[in-house]
Amino acid sequence: MNSQYSSVFLGRPTTRAFQKLMDDPEALAAEADRYSRAMHQRELARRKRRDRHYGQVEILRSVEKVPTEQPQIDPWELPGFEEGCGLPKSISVSVVDKEVETLVRLLSTLDEEWTYRVSGMKRLTTVLTSESGKRAFQIHHAEAIKEGLVLQLTDLRSSLVKEACDAIALAVELGTEAFEPFSGFLVSAGLNVIIKTTKVVRDAGDMMIRRIIRAVKPDKSHVDAICRGVSTGAHPVEREFCAKYISKLLSKDAPPEPIGSSLLTGVTDSWA
Repeated sequence: MNSQYSSVFLGRPTTRAFQKLMDDPEALAAEADRYSRAMHQRELARRKRRDRHYGQVEILRSVEKVPTEQPQIDPWELPGFEEGCGLPKSISVSVVDKEVETLVRLLSTLDEEWTYRVSGMKRLTTVLTSESGKRAFQIHHAEAIKEGLVLQLTDLRSSLVKEACDAIALAVELGTEAFEPFSGFLVSAGLNVIIKTTKVVRDAGDMMIRRIIRAVKPDKSHVDAICRGVSTGAHPVEREFCAKYISKLLSKDAPPEPIGSSLLTGVTDSWA
């Protein structure tokens, strides 16, 4: 073979056709050029495949190194939240701290899914149902959560307001010592509920107030709230219901004042 083309055809099988080319310099030159180009294209293709392979490997490696962000799930989205899932058998003050912090975040707005808010209120009563939870629940916990509970009474859904009334009443019954200082605040919120035109809402608010009256000592702030409702209540329904509540207070040996003054004002207004 012409030494000029020996490196080009190195490794190529020797066939009869190839032997004939060796006797024709022009044909040999043309075949050498064609073969050289073909081998060059083959090498380029091989390199592309190699680069693509290693490029994909590097991409995969880089993806593996990037930590995958897990979607943020709020506690109230987990199954069994309202039944107390995740609560220890013995509930400490620190556990209640965490629970109240979560519930305050959940109940601080009406924008959160209403079923989650109902679950949150039920979880509160679940905590208070436990003897250890009842002991661990302090006044500052009630103070922190009372605003969120009362906010639920302003929701437009009658079913949610009914659930909120029941949850507030049950919370006061179970955690009386913690909620007692805020009985006036809760009763005032209940009075705003009973003036609603929807009967199911009005009845729920009425029952909530009655349960608070039964649970709390009659010398607390709710007495003042009820007396104000009789004497200065802007809505006739409010004055009517407050007059009924006063009879309940008197049966519990409530202090004569300010009940006497409020009744006198109510009678005077009725004759005016």
